[in-house]
Amino acid sequence: MPRPPDYPYVDLNNPQPRGRCDRGGEIRPLNELRKEMVWVGERLQWNGWLVCDRHRDPPHPQDKPEVLPPDPVPVENPRPDIDAAKTRAMPVTSFFKTRGVSDTDMQPPVAVLESQSVAPVITPDPTPSPGLTPPVAASSAGYATLAFDDEFSSDTVSDSSTSRNWYPYNPYGGPILNAAQYGVSGGNLVISTDASGYSSGLTSISSLNPTAISRPGSIAANGGNGLLFQFGYFEARLKYDNTLSPRTPTGHSWPAFWSNAIQGPQNQADNYAELDFMEAWPINDPPYILMSCTLHEWTRGWTIDHEPSGINDNVQTLNNIITPPDFVQDGFNTYGCLWTPTSVEWFINNQSVASVAIGAATPYPSAATNEVYLVLGTGQNWPVTFDYVRVWQ
Repeated sequence: MPRPPDYPYVDLNNPQPRGRCDRGGEIRPLNELRKEMVWVGERLQWNGWLVCDRHRDPPHPQDKPEVLPPDPVPVENPRPDIDAAKTRAMPVTSFFKTRGVSDTDMQPPVAVLESQSVAPVITPDPTPSPGLTPPVAASSAGYATLAFDDEFSSDTVSDSSTSRNWYPYNPYGGPILNAAQYGVSGGNLVISTDASGYSSGLTSISSLNPTAISRPGSIAANGGNGLLFQFGYFEARLKYDNTLSPRTPTGHSWPAFWSNAIQGPQNQADNYAELDFMEAWPINDPPYILMSCTLHEWTRGWTIDHEPSGINDNVQTLNNIITPPDFVQDGFNTYGCLWTPTSVEWFINNQSVASVAIGAATPYPSAATNEVYLVLGTGQNWPVTFDYVRVWQ
C-alpha cells in the first residue's frame, strides 16, 4: 500500500521523531518544524506553533509598535502670520481691524494693548526625554526611575576611568582579578575567568564603608568608593557559552549576576542576606547548565571571643530553573530581579520564574532591611559578556 502523501519517509535504520505542522497539518520530521515567532511589543515571542518551512509565516514588521518621535518644543514668544514691517507701522486699532474685530468690540482693551508693547510669554512644555522604558514588573512596583545604568559604551572598569562603576575588589579579602582578565570593548564588558573561587569578579564597591546608598525615593550616585542598593528592579543582559561548562562545579564559580549584603563582610550583624539574580550552575547533560535564582539568609558563626568563626549557617530558596523561557543558547539573555520590602521575584527574558516572601515573619528577614553591593562574575576560564546592567528604583 502506498505511503499517505503527508507522511514523510521513515528510515527504519535511523527512525526520527515526527510532528504535525500546526498550520498546514502535514506530518514532518520533528527537527524540520520551527517555532513561529511573532512581534509582541518590541520583541519577538513564540506563539506556540511549530510549523514546517512551507507554511512558516515570518514575523510581520507591521505588527511592531510604531515609535513616535517626541513632540516639538513650543516656540517662545510666537508672532502672528502677517507682514512684520506693516505691523510695526500699523496703529493698534488698524491691526485689529485687519483681524475682523470691530471698533465696538475692541474699545475696552485698547488702552491696555497700547500700554503693553511686549507679547505675553508662553512657557514651553518640557522636552520629552526618550530614555529607556522600565520593564513592566519594575513600573508596576513603582520603580520607574533609572537609578543606575551601565551600557558599557565607555570604560567604567579601569583605574583611569573618570566614571568608574566596577572594581576588582573582594570584600572578603580573597584573590582578585588582574587587569588583563576583564575589560570593556565594543559596547560590552567581558570577564574572562574567576580568581575568587566563588564568582566574585567585579563589584560595585571598593571598600567596606561605601558612602552612597541608593534607595527608591532617594537615588544616589557613586560617592567615590562605590555604591550600595536597597530595593528596586535589577537587570542585566549577558551571554556565555554553555558548552564551556566544566560539567561539574569548579570550586563554586560560574557565570553569575548577584548581590550580597554589606553587613556580611563587615562582620557585625548576626544575620545577613545574599540575593543571587542568576547563576549558571554546571551540570553533566545538555544544555550543561542549571539556572539558579536564589535568596540566602546567612547566620554568622562566632567564636568564644565573639570573633567571626567563618562557619555560617544558611537558609536558601530552591529556585532552580532547568529550561529558562525563550532561552538563547550561547546568546544574550536578560535576567531581572524585583526586590521589594516584602518579596523577591526573579525574571528571565522578562518572564517571571520564581518568587519568595521576605520580612520578619519569613525565613528571610535580613532581605527586608539590608543594603547590597552588586557582583559580576564567572567561572574559571569561562568567559562571560555583559551587554548592560541597570537598576530601576
